[in-house]
Amino acid sequence: MLAANAAVTGQLPVPEPPNSGFAIYFGAAGKTPGQRFVVINVLNAPPAATTLDGSSALKAGELQLDSYAENQIAARKLSDAVRDTFKDYGGVLGDGTTIQFTEVTVDRDAGYEVGGTGYVYRTMVRMTAMYTEAQQ
Repeated sequence: MLAANAAVTGQLPVPEPPNSGFAIYFGAAGKTPGQRFVVINVLNAPPAATTLDGSSALKAGELQLDSYAENQIAARKLSDAVRDTFKDYGGVLGDGTTIQFTEVTVDRDAGYEVGGTGYVYRTMVRMTAMYTEAQQ
């Protein structure tokens, strides 16, 4: 979804061979990710309900979307585009997961961090979502 949004990808470096995708990572970035990139983490994903019949397939999750750039203003612009991509989104993701984002719980700037090629600045957005994972 992020890779299809020009407001996000317009701020990320264009992939060079042999890479085929924009700098969007799950869990952690590579060792030298470049100056601008996004990292997505699932922080919490418990079942939305549990009964005597077992746990619901519906999950009440919280995702953290970290946007990194060479300065704080660029990190904020990238983070705003990422946030706006998911804010109020409901639908089916590429892997078949059905999701509805419900609210932004945190939207903050962080200081600089040591990156693979120098210092990078981070802006963090946390969002809650209700979702049902695709059956594999």
